[in-house]
Amino acid sequence: MKRFFIRSISLCLALIAAVPFFTSCSKPPELDSVKSTFVSLIEASVEVNNIFFGEGLPTYPRIAGDGNLIYNKEHDAYYAFLADGDRTILKYKIGDGDWQYAEKSSEAANTEAVYKDPEGNFYYPTEFDESKYEYVYDADSPENYDYVRADCKYQDLESIMALAESVYSVSYLKGAEWQEGDMGYGGVYAAMFDGIALGTEVSYARYRVDDSIDGFYLLKSNEFKPYFEEHKTYNFDTMKIIKPSRADLVNIEITAVGRYIDYENFEVVTGEHTVTLTFVFENGAWRLDTPTY
Repeated sequence: MKRFFIRSISLCLALIAAVPFFTSCSKPPELDSVKSTFVSLIEASVEVNNIFFGEGLPTYPRIAGDGNLIYNKEHDAYYAFLADGDRTILKYKIGDGDWQYAEKSSEAANTEAVYKDPEGNFYYPTEFDESKYEYVYDADSPENYDYVRADCKYQDLESIMALAESVYSVSYLKGAEWQEGDMGYGGVYAAMFDGIALGTEVSYARYRVDDSIDGFYLLKSNEFKPYFEEHKTYNFDTMKIIKPSRADLVNIEITAVGRYIDYENFEVVTGEHTVTLTFVFENGAWRLDTPTY
């Protein structure tokens, strides 16, 4: 009994001695020591969010006709229809003549129309600058995806991922269960690059690569509905660390202006509200673990 009593005292003393060590390890950092890093991550997240959930990367517009001219043998005429905002332009030439343009109108005018379509619309001569258009689509182009512009700085999935991983955590992007060596992804990457099936509903990947024989192209879905039109803005002066937080995981509370869910009335509203964001320390650096849009 005496030996057991002595061992029990020794164990208690050892645990008591260890408490300050574990407490200091789990203690969250002071806000002043991480605030500038957190602010930088929130600001950098805007570009990532826009690529994934907002407007997305810039693509070439789909122009009616897409430069694929139609030949009318009866009139020895070549023609195509072009979209210019709300305008519809008829591009045409007769034989070896010069290219000319006519604008669609639903109403008859005093000017003679060069063409009247089966729906009764008239096409009248107009001035048109076609140099701003770039024709990149043809009959073999995917219908549900548009080509990302060649002057965009992100031309492959790897460059998008490199940007995202400089801002967001591995678990947020790849899924909480993801491990090095896994073949696929969960999290955001699954929705952005693989697509998701929920019952009979299928959400196709927002971005994919076309590596056909004609070249290597990055494509963006034209069926994806953006999650937001305007990004939240944050008042960084209101940032404060809240519980639970520890040395490698910090939750902050901050005031933002933007869209949010009013749970009292169960509706989406726009205005000032309080947001909780989580940051994790992984691979020697802080990363966001929650979305900021």
